[in-house]
Amino acid sequence: MTDKTLSGTVFMVLFLAALTAFGPFVTDFYLPAMPSQAVELNASASLTQAGLSASMWGLAIGQLIIGPLSDRKGRKIPLLYSLGVFSVATVGCIIAPSMEFFVAARFIQGLGGAGGIVLAKSIASDLYSGRDLAKFLSVIGAVQGLAPVLGPMCGALVNQYLNWRDIFVVLLAIGLVLLVATLFFKETLAGYRRSNQSLPFSSLFTLVKSDTPFALLLCQQCAGFGLLFAYISASPFLFQNYFGLSAISYSLVFGLNSIMIAVGTFLCQRMRSASDSLKIGSSLMLILSVACAGFIFLAPSVWAVEACLALALMSLGMTLPSGTAMALDRQKKRAGSAAALLGALGFVVGGLVAPLSGYGSQGEGLAVIIVASTAISLACALSAIARLKREPAAPDTHGEALDLGDRHAK
Repeated sequence: MTDKTLSGTVFMVLFLAALTAFGPFVTDFYLPAMPSQAVELNASASLTQAGLSASMWGLAIGQLIIGPLSDRKGRKIPLLYSLGVFSVATVGCIIAPSMEFFVAARFIQGLGGAGGIVLAKSIASDLYSGRDLAKFLSVIGAVQGLAPVLGPMCGALVNQYLNWRDIFVVLLAIGLVLLVATLFFKETLAGYRRSNQSLPFSSLFTLVKSDTPFALLLCQQCAGFGLLFAYISASPFLFQNYFGLSAISYSLVFGLNSIMIAVGTFLCQRMRSASDSLKIGSSLMLILSVACAGFIFLAPSVWAVEACLALALMSLGMTLPSGTAMALDRQKKRAGSAAALLGALGFVVGGLVAPLSGYGSQGEGLAVIIVASTAISLACALSAIARLKREPAAPDTHGEALDLGDRHAK
């Protein structure tokens, strides 16, 4: 490998890792400053929390817009526009005179920040395929697993010495750096692979309707996110209120579990194939979730529950890059739309399971949700792998087999 090739690879890894971490940083970076923000803007706790919800809805909706658009216009131009929108909206967050203004700016900020999430996966799909794609996604997936931990920690450090507006100044600086980096980014979507659909949103429905293995992989990934978001939303109450851990102890547990997700993404690289990683990871998730539920219901033990959760999240880390790689490999021509569905529906599932996982005073809701989610995940994974053996080629827009080699030759 030449120095030029190596430097280009390093730039791409760092660039896509930064884009991948962008979403969690947008949502989590200012969490430690929310109480002081509520006081300064004279807002209620519920209205202050609406800023977090607004950004997540923006991230979900933005992916559904930018993903299909990138399949028509390429990756670079939509990414430039999305980062531009993010930067302008972040300025709005900095100067917000009221909480209502801030919530509106956060929604627009989420719309812009969505470009980084969906296009990081799309660009990776343009450059790699098969096991190489799974390995590359496992690297940026490790960053995605650590970002939810590093975001609040970095935000707490900034908030200790400055105020909540300065946190958004840091976010603005990150957005501008990525905007400049995008100027040096070379377009990865070849012209012969661009979609010519007149209505970009129609490609979202085409993917699910015309490609059963992709639809199964999509369901598997969403079910995996069900485990993740149920854990995130219920764990503070389970570990602190029920098991009596201090805030510091809980933060250490949360950090350890996030590291376990990153460990799982690296284990994915050691597997013989993406399908093996998906099958093994999904199986372990269900086994460990059932064990965790058993400890919650029958023999409450904080360390037994934590051990099962940590290993279940490690298993989740094995399935995220492998399932995403297999799904994107099915839809090379519409990778933007495919990545948009994978990302956006994950946020939707998170919004659905979060309140359900809070039922019960001893973690009963969490136990039910994680067992149901991982059972669905395993069923979809096994069904998808079986269908892929019978349908190795993905259909194109017209239902015909897509042969990228032939198209490139033409």
